[in-house]
Amino acid sequence: AAGAGIANFGSLELIDTTVTRNFAALDGTGSGLFNQGSVFVLRSTISRNFTDNSTILGGGLFINSTISDNFGDAVSASHDSIDLKNTTVTRNTGRYGGLRGAASIENSIVLDNTASSDAYGDDCSSSGGPAGASSFGHNLVGAGTGCPSDGPGDQGVAQDTVPYVLGPLQDNG
Repeated sequence: AAGAGIANFGSLELIDTTVTRNFAALDGTGSGLFNQGSVFVLRSTISRNFTDNSTILGGGLFINSTISDNFGDAVSASHDSIDLKNTTVTRNTGRYGGLRGAASIENSIVLDNTASSDAYGDDCSSSGGPAGASSFGHNLVGAGTGCPSDGPGDQGVAQDTVPYVLGPLQDNG
């Protein structure tokens, strides 16, 4: 099943929205958001979704949002690009981990994701999709996990220090 939470084949805006606890069937895709159109996500949370494939499939623009604690790759851009601005992608587990495919990352956190295969970077992977991630600066990323840390103000975080710099997903009011 595609899009157990939301399936988009046109144009979609998610503003101040929570997409959580959705389950896509075995070999399903997009348990949180299946996107084959254009998507704009602002001040939203996509969390705790489950699928064998990708929690968010397709590209889009994510601003001031959180993608956390999903099982199934967090964001997989198999054909389109992903733009993350002021967005957190963390604690997702899947074949490719956090981000897969072409992504531009700016003022964002991409940290503590886990790829189920050692062949892919935990936080960023270009496998099976367009070119990998590009940094536009001021990001906090996992050191040695496939994400670029060469933009101005970027910082790589060693895995053993993650608990000291990033707390669990929680409601802070």
